[in-house]
Amino acid sequence: MRIDLHCHTKKTKKSESLGRNVDKVTFINKILDSQVQIVAITNHNQFDYFQYSDFLNDNFQVWPGVELDVKGSNSEGHCILISNPKDVICFDALIKEITLNSTPDNFSISIENLCEKISDMNLIVIAHYGNKKPYLSNDDIELLRSLLTSKTAFFFEPQNLRSAGIYCAHDLNAIVGSDHHDWSTYPGKDKELPELKLPIDNFEKFFLLVKKDSQVIKTFLDKKLYGSIDVQPFPDCKLHLDIFRDINIVFGGKGTGKTEILRAIEKIFQQSGTTEVAKYYASDKKTTYDQMTTVVIQNEDFKALNIDNCSESFKLIKKWNEKPVTTTKQYYDWCKTKDSEALGKNFGFISAMFSEIIDSTSYTNSNQFFTKYKQNIIDLLNEKFTEYIQVDEETQLKALLSLLKKSMIENVIHEFCKLKALELEKVTIDKMKAIHKSKKGTESKPSGTGLLEQYGNCITIHNNASIILETLATKPKYSYELLGNLIDKGSIYQKKIIVVNPDFANSKYVFKLGKSKIQTLKSLKTFITSIKKDAYSNKVKESISNFNNMANPDDVRSIEDFLGIFAETVKDDKITPYKPSNGEQSMLVLNYALLDDTKKYFVLDEPEMSVGHKYINQVIVPRLKELARQEKVVIVSTHDANIAIRTLPFLSIYREDLGSGNYTTYVGNPFIEMMRNYDNKELQISWAKTSIDTLEGGKEAFIERGEAYGKERI
Repeated sequence: MRIDLHCHTKKTKKSESLGRNVDKVTFINKILDSQVQIVAITNHNQFDYFQYSDFLNDNFQVWPGVELDVKGSNSEGHCILISNPKDVICFDALIKEITLNSTPDNFSISIENLCEKISDMNLIVIAHYGNKKPYLSNDDIELLRSLLTSKTAFFFEPQNLRSAGIYCAHDLNAIVGSDHHDWSTYPGKDKELPELKLPIDNFEKFFLLVKKDSQVIKTFLDKKLYGSIDVQPFPDCKLHLDIFRDINIVFGGKGTGKTEILRAIEKIFQQSGTTEVAKYYASDKKTTYDQMTTVVIQNEDFKALNIDNCSESFKLIKKWNEKPVTTTKQYYDWCKTKDSEALGKNFGFISAMFSEIIDSTSYTNSNQFFTKYKQNIIDLLNEKFTEYIQVDEETQLKALLSLLKKSMIENVIHEFCKLKALELEKVTIDKMKAIHKSKKGTESKPSGTGLLEQYGNCITIHNNASIILETLATKPKYSYELLGNLIDKGSIYQKKIIVVNPDFANSKYVFKLGKSKIQTLKSLKTFITSIKKDAYSNKVKESISNFNNMANPDDVRSIEDFLGIFAETVKDDKITPYKPSNGEQSMLVLNYALLDDTKKYFVLDEPEMSVGHKYINQVIVPRLKELARQEKVVIVSTHDANIAIRTLPFLSIYREDLGSGNYTTYVGNPFIEMMRNYDNKELQISWAKTSIDTLEGGKEAFIERGEAYGKERI
């Protein structure tokens, strides 16, 4: 949560900008837009109780404060006083007493007098320091700190958050505020406000936390506790760890077993059978990148084309047989016995004829049409559209969609029944005649010449070959999966081209039947074209035979077996091919794991490897903080100070090399500061000093780099 303990709401001195004046609506909107959750109003040498009361808001905390001109023995500077909102009336009276008979322009108070006046109140005192002008000298700062009572919490206010981080790392409480001059640009151009790692819902908890009250820290930590786990990364090392729904860090020198600890923790998460673990191991980055970008054909790829698989049409072609024509002998045999009394006067099937053409095309078309749009209709029926149309219009739309779905189903049923009725009629006539022949020993009149059946058979094979060819002509489907973001390069995608027409593909495509099967698929398509062309000629039998001879060994049963995919890595424009370098591959693998919001656990081993300092600060650290806000369980092994420190982990595990193949483990966090030895609780080390020595190469190297070390101490 962001905090601003140095905020002006009015021009009180003549030299100040009119831009500091702000109305209630603008104040509230700016604070909300900046996601500030605690703001202290600290105008120069004046506290306006009525304005403060008017600006109170339920969406964020507003604390009463003032910025006073203070005189030391050899310097003059500014000190901010911030009070508990519950004590605002007493605070108002105190400031009125201190500033009595003066104006904001001519007021000034000595350090001694100030400390005496505020000795009985719980206040936060913030003094300008370093390059934050006007500031008190080191001697006067020490005098101020020595005279303040235990009821106050003291902070330095340097010029920027970078310097504040350095002070914090040296156990000096430091914080910065906006100190803005114009509300139109609040909190100020390039102004970075501090963030509180632990959720603070009132002044008292903040005050106790600054004082490092162990009970309030434990309360905050317990709220984030995921649970306790037992891991054994080494035969001689078994750890019982409290893991938090936040950032948990493992750090130490090279070869101290950090990766093994991570793998042991990951194993605990995986043992429950969960698929909610996102992981990154620096040593596996090449393998992982290859897995990310290697094409593996799945059922979802064919579904993306939104076409029927034509399995019925393939089945019909595969089992096709030429229909026989009725011979003259069959008519001759019938004629010889047709006048016989044995025929029976009441057996009408004897002379029954079947004159219909049996063609499954209508049923196949209606069924494919319904299959194509069924899921779309269901999805639309389950959606809400009242954001775009009126309620009655939505009702009408869904009624029409329901009617469409019902009509499509009825049409499929009708065509199915019609087809099966014809098939049943013909089978019945033939069957009854066969039974009569076996009983009476006489021939029945042939049901037909067989020419209509043969013609129907040709129509069926022609139409189904046409259906397959039309489906194969489906245009390629393009899909894009975000692999990650590269600084200065933008988003990088894996572009997939999904086809079922082998004529659209080349040797770079991977096919469901196998990478080398493109020629087989092209030949099969050619044979289907021949089947359609030869459907009404004597050549059709040969064309079907050629198709089956090639299709059966590869078990080609549907359009889905023609599925082919080509994948390549492309830039943000989704057109330009791009081959990431080894370092960029590391970034993408890491990005891919970090960006998966569906995961609950994130296990990251040395994410800083091969990605560069800029990427760490602009991508990794902000994303880790975001995951912490989402209360994900994040376990990170690292050598990087920005990751181990700036994220303010709820758990820090330090592995120390004792030499001769011996190691020991310390556990703690930056809020309590001390880290305890896991095997000997009496042994303690400083979290800040250990971090500086291990991650920054020592205090002197750290100061020289001037990194934002321990950026938000609280």
